[in-house]
Amino acid sequence: MPTIHRGSHTIHYEVRGPEGAPAVLLVMGLGMPARAWGSLPDSLAKRYRVVLIDNLGTGDSTLPDRHIRVGDMADDAAAVLDATGVGKAAVFGVSMGGMISIELVLRHPEKVRALVLGCTHGGYLTSKKPSFRVTFDLFRGTLQKKLDLARTAKFLVSDAYYGAHPQAFHDWLKTAGRPRPKTILTQVLAIASYEATSRLPSINVPTLVITGDADRLVPAVNSKRLAARIPGAKLVMLPGVGHAFRLEAEEASGKAVESFLSEAIGS
Repeated sequence: MPTIHRGSHTIHYEVRGPEGAPAVLLVMGLGMPARAWGSLPDSLAKRYRVVLIDNLGTGDSTLPDRHIRVGDMADDAAAVLDATGVGKAAVFGVSMGGMISIELVLRHPEKVRALVLGCTHGGYLTSKKPSFRVTFDLFRGTLQKKLDLARTAKFLVSDAYYGAHPQAFHDWLKTAGRPRPKTILTQVLAIASYEATSRLPSINVPTLVITGDADRLVPAVNSKRLAARIPGAKLVMLPGVGHAFRLEAEEASGKAVESFLSEAIGS
């Protein structure tokens, strides 16, 4: 399991797929390690050089001994691209990972060929916030010692999906693993201080914005705003789907992403 040292913390990453193929970097969201991507890395690795990253404090990566910002996590991602020898990649980030991806292209434009921004926004202060109840469920669901499956489902998937597939939801959460409370608090503070709205029009790579229209954690209007502000961005809305759209609409979202990547960077 390769790692890079980033001052007071280390970042774990993995690489899959054929050498020399176009590269795709996958960046997960709040508290989630790379293994939460499920089947997507192996599917993409048939055609692409796939780079997976555990954001600081998740998976096998460690937390720094200081306050961090989204820009710091974007710099971590840039350092991973350098370490793998990939150098430049299409970047797919979901939720907090989408914010990291935005900041990566803004801070290191030479490293990004295309963007896929899933269920995210361009800045906390200017974003449409979740309801108080959803915010309460988020913190209680992630910070309490015992996992409350139904409460966690409330902010991650639609009621229809959880009602039909409770075991699949449980299995996915079990695979991802419970985030450490300190990781959640550190990353939440980074999200709360993030703002890139005014800089979005300077993004000049092919961009796909994708989300579920039933997302309660990052309401879908945020994705509409992103697509409107990023020049030439394409917007895909998945009907009836919640925040964890990669789990809930695996086939539909996978087709949308792979079709975009094929057009944007080839195969």
